[in-house]
Amino acid sequence: MKQPIHPIERLRGSVQSPRLPGIDVARALAIFGMIAAHVASGPSSVSIMDPSTYPALVHGRPAVLFALLAGVSISLMTGRGERPASVSDVRGTRLKLIGRALAIFLIGLLLEQLGTGIAVILTFYGVLYFVALPFVWARTRTLVIVAICLGLVGPSLLAVIQYLLPKGNVSPTIGLVLGGVYPLPVFWGILLLGMALGRLHLQSTRVLAGLVAVGVCASAVGYSVGAMWGSDEEPKNGWINQDNGNGSSQPDWSAVISKLKKQKAKQADGMQTGSPASESSGEASSDEGIESRWGQYLDGLGSSKQLKDSIKKSVVDSAPHSGGTAEFVGSGGFALIVVALCQLTVSRARRWFVPIAVTGAMPLTIYTAHVIVVFVLGGPAGTVVSNPLYWSLVIGSVTFANGWMAFIGRGPLERFPRWLGNRAAGQ
Repeated sequence: MKQPIHPIERLRGSVQSPRLPGIDVARALAIFGMIAAHVASGPSSVSIMDPSTYPALVHGRPAVLFALLAGVSISLMTGRGERPASVSDVRGTRLKLIGRALAIFLIGLLLEQLGTGIAVILTFYGVLYFVALPFVWARTRTLVIVAICLGLVGPSLLAVIQYLLPKGNVSPTIGLVLGGVYPLPVFWGILLLGMALGRLHLQSTRVLAGLVAVGVCASAVGYSVGAMWGSDEEPKNGWINQDNGNGSSQPDWSAVISKLKKQKAKQADGMQTGSPASESSGEASSDEGIESRWGQYLDGLGSSKQLKDSIKKSVVDSAPHSGGTAEFVGSGGFALIVVALCQLTVSRARRWFVPIAVTGAMPLTIYTAHVIVVFVLGGPAGTVVSNPLYWSLVIGSVTFANGWMAFIGRGPLERFPRWLGNRAAGQ
């Protein structure tokens, strides 16, 4: 009969090799940072010469760190780029990732239905798992090159696409992938960088020191460009516009469904009466003809100067959630620094970081819990800003995660993606 594992031993085992506890600690910091962006009060922008503004680092950067760590996790889950020997194993790995992506997307979609106003990252996180599929077994050099291209060229290309899209008529899918708080080019590039990072020897002091140096240089370049030529706009703080009229990446799905129902009812009414809606206003109708809206579309494009300004902004804007090239370089470098420093520090004092590492091993559970708490306290469309609440959430998260890990094991919501991934792969 198998002997039960002592709770303390279970906790210690959660940070033992082959697991990288520094990665879990970095993930916990990303979660705490996103929670702070949603519920804590503080400065909205960072000034390097004013330490009192440093709490504003929680805007945007934790989400970038979260995406980088997603890439690291994908790399570790798929054997760090080592392609399985058999075709069936390749297929099984891909199906596992698809199952995990779907599970994360569904959890995020349910959280969005609460209507808290938080820009829930989990739906987009699920999308990132899908777009990672073609690169799972790509060469490390390929990952880095594609990531850099996405970060440098992607924002400008996105600015052109947004310029060409019909104004006020953007579908929820396009809004999720191309617009709003989590612009795809930046986060896709960061994800691929994370996948490349996960293939490195992250126990090597030399490698980690090199990552810190690269991160410092990238941050200096990105934020310097943003400071000199970027905009002075206030960064978004993790809350979305409730009317969703700004191309947010978090579409109001209930409003979309309601609109579709009204359109179907209107069409059904027209079919029953034998006349389209135009007849109800006394206008003549015809079954034939073409109503061109190209003139209206071209009028709405704006001037070429607006396009040039948008492209320039997409390059030099380093503000959180701006999706600019400067943000990709600056925040990407910042994320590299955090990951490398966490791994350097934690690998030398594992037992002291067990509580934080265990919390970082339950990102879905902790993230979901804080959204539910905001919903319970603020209600639909409500906002909750309270520093005591923030610290209560952090302490409560650490306490819950360690208690659950000690007596039960894997986090409650972390079981769902694993289960669905295994089912998708037929395991």
